[in-house]
Order: sequence, then C-alpha cells, then structure tokens
Amino acid sequence: MTFGRLKLSMPALRCMEWTERHFSEFSKCSARLSDIAQKAGTTSDAFNISVKNFLKIANSNNIEILYKEIIKPVHVRAITYLLLNNSSFRKKVPISQKLLRALEKPLGRLSNLALLSLVRLWFEYFDRLGPEEILKLFGNFLNDRLEKKAANSNCSTEFQNLYEYGPVIFKKDGPARLVETIPPGSTLNDVFNKPGLQGYESGRFQTICRMLYYIDTLGKIPVGTHHSVLDEVIKRDVYEASYKDNLLIGHKILSIIIDRSPEEDISDSWQNVLLSIAGDPRVPKSSPKYQKWWAFLTQKQISKVCGWLSKVDLKLFLQALEEHGVSSGNTDLQRMFPSRKKFLEGLIKQGLVKHSRLFIGSNADKFFKSIYGYKELPSYARVLDSNRSIIYLHVGNCHMIEGSHSFKLWIFTKLPDDIKILNYTKREFSVSDLSTSIVSECSNKFPNNFYYTSIVHSPSNFNWQHKAISFLRSAGESLDLEEIFTNNEYSLYKKMYGA
Repeated sequence: MTFGRLKLSMPALRCMEWTERHFSEFSKCSARLSDIAQKAGTTSDAFNISVKNFLKIANSNNIEILYKEIIKPVHVRAITYLLLNNSSFRKKVPISQKLLRALEKPLGRLSNLALLSLVRLWFEYFDRLGPEEILKLFGNFLNDRLEKKAANSNCSTEFQNLYEYGPVIFKKDGPARLVETIPPGSTLNDVFNKPGLQGYESGRFQTICRMLYYIDTLGKIPVGTHHSVLDEVIKRDVYEASYKDNLLIGHKILSIIIDRSPEEDISDSWQNVLLSIAGDPRVPKSSPKYQKWWAFLTQKQISKVCGWLSKVDLKLFLQALEEHGVSSGNTDLQRMFPSRKKFLEGLIKQGLVKHSRLFIGSNADKFFKSIYGYKELPSYARVLDSNRSIIYLHVGNCHMIEGSHSFKLWIFTKLPDDIKILNYTKREFSVSDLSTSIVSECSNKFPNNFYYTSIVHSPSNFNWQHKAISFLRSAGESLDLEEIFTNNEYSLYKKMYGA
C-alpha cells in the first residue's frame, strides 16, 4: 500500500518582539541558575562529611594538614562552600597560594563549578578577603584561569564575559576601575546584567561600585545643595570602604566637597558631611581621627576647612553670648551685643581670620548640645567657668581673644608657637590662661618686641572699637571699616575719628 504525500498547511507563526522587560526576566532566570549552581553537589553524605572534617581541621589550626586532605572533587566543593558561607572558616583558612594549588590538585585544574564558586567569593567579600597582597594573588589567579577557559572554543558566555572584564574587575581597585570604564549612556546595572556578572547585588564588590557612583554624583550636583546622596555618603560602611592607592572612599568624598566649595563659605549640609566623616581637623595631629582622615589631605585643603570652621566657632560664640545676655537679664550685654557681633563678623567677612579656637563653659556646652547634633559641632575646649564663653581669633598678623561677661578684648602682636591655647592636647583652661597668663608668657619670650592691648568694652563714642582698630592698624592690618560697623555707626564713627 502506498500513501500519498500529505499536504500540511502550517499556521503562520506570530512571534512577538522581545522588549527590555523580557530580557530583564531572562537575566533574573540566569541569576537564579547561578544560585542553583552554587548549591550543586552540597547535599550528598560525602559532601556533608567533608564539610565537618574540614571545619574540624580548621578549628584545630592545622592548615597544612587541611591542604593535604583536599584529594577529591567533593573536597573542593566542601572548601569553596565553607569559604562562601562560614566567616570563621574564612578567617582561619585565608586565600593563599597553597590553598589555590590544593583546590586544583584533585582534577589537575579547577572544574567550572569550582571556578564560579571562587568568582562568587571575590564578588561577595572582595576587600574583606584580606590585605592587598591577598587580593592581588587571588585576582591574578582568577584572571589566569579565566583566560584558559576563554581559549576553549566552547567557552560559555558567562566565562567569556568574566574573562573580558577580568583585567578591570579582578584588581584590588576593581570597583573604581569598573565605574571609570562605564561608557557614556550606560549604567552600572548594564554591566551587572551581563551573564557571569549577575546575582551579586548584595556582595561587597557591587556595594563599593554603588558607593563610587555616589562619588560621581557628588561631583556633579550643584555646589552646596542638599541631595539624597549626602545621606548615603555619611554611612560608615560607605566612607570607610576601600577606594584606591591606599585611600578610603571617605578621603575622596572630603576632597570633592572641600575642592568644590568656595573659599569664603560652605553650606551647612556639606559641612555636616565633613564633620560626620572626619571630625574637626583642629585637633592634635597625633590623634587617631586626624591620622586616619586629615593626614591624607593637603595643607591647602585643611586650611580651607579651618577657615570655614572659624565662622562656625564665631557663630557658636555669638549664640552663647546672646543667650547669656537674655537668660541673665543683663541689659548692658544685650545692648552691646549687635555691635560686638558686627565687629567680629566683619573681620571674618574681610578674610582676615586665619584660625580660631573656641572655649566654652558648662552652661554653654549644655545649650549647644540641646540644639545641635553631636556631629554638627566643631571641636572646642572647656573654660573652667560655667557661665563663660571665650574665642581666640588669628586676625592677620595679630591674635585676638574675646569673651563674654566683663571679659576684656585682648589683642597681641605675636604668640609663641608652643603657646598653651593652641596646644590641642590641652582641653581645659582657666580664664587667666586665656588672658593675663598669655601676657606673662609672651613678655618673657619676647622681651623686646611684644605688644598687646586689653580693652574694656565701653560703648561710649565707639571707644572700644576705636582702640581695637587703632591697635590693629598700628600692627599693619588693613581694615575695611564699613564691614565692621552698620551704615549708621560708620557715618558717626567717621565724624569722630575719620575713615
């Protein structure tokens, strides 16, 4: 019997066009397969026995024995599993040349699964795997093994992508390198959605990449504006993450904020970032915080910050002065406050103030801490008088000390480099330490060329301002009087003393 050829009419295939969403779903599936691969071979009795055995050896600190015990592929799976999932094991059995060689011993090479497990280890823990030498050793090892995989014509897309990105990713400064190489129009997610690079979103490597993205944003937002990125960069795990060339990401954040802000001022939100990360630079250079942060910045950058903080010191001093006048009911102090405020702020506005230090009593300390957060306050010393607040200002070539209550305005032509008030290891001072003791110390050190004045704040006929202006001018300072008087005061002052 013969059959005639059947004529079948195939329906027209209507294939939809794949959108970004479909490729996204495919990426998720690929990442899920990566997770499944990670767990492959981890449920057998032989595997569980191996895990227990290697944990026991590691806990006994016989690492050399552990290397010798890796003789079967199941042992390799047990070791990579422990490295990925047991922090105690990672500390006791760090990445080393001996360990990597031992993992290749059973098959004479790494299996695909073992190599992917080691790649995952890099992405998950990265800079927490050990010091630079370990990262360099491990990164070179992964690059070398991926190169051998990529040489195979049947190499998977996953291994091919890892090989192509390897010279960038598998370096101690891999995150910084990767962010720098992202082409215009692409994003970090575009890179991490590639097969072989997926599934490590919560890992240390991608976390640091995102931190570096914050740095990039910080360099582009309008100067001084508040932005959500500021809330991210003051998180400890962000600013203490590794950057490159032995620097932390926090060092880069500090440099960007300092360099982008104008010389004359910095916004409160940007200043708070500086203080939150590094604290006040006007502390002993031997202090841990100075050594960790400010020692890595230039003197020009530090001086710029000190100039900004002088304004903060003055702001706090004036707040304390005003608060005391109000709370004590001292009408004389309240009446004189505006002119003292205008005079001191005028010196700063002219750029004459190079440095400052604030000394406050316990009452002002409580007042500040009731309205400011701890990290918003600069470093200040204590004066052993609960109601007193005093400020030191380096004005041009002179040195000025102003205080609350009946404290005189002191101006000195010079101070010794080792003067107590500028010794930041000393945190408590008496009122005399900040006035008469300075005169005694300077008179002994500079018997022939030391000059000073102490001025009572007498408001009559601008008496105290005129004495201060005369002394500063005699010391060579150029003053713009319109900056230290109100318009009405300046007109009256000119009629009395000239410009």
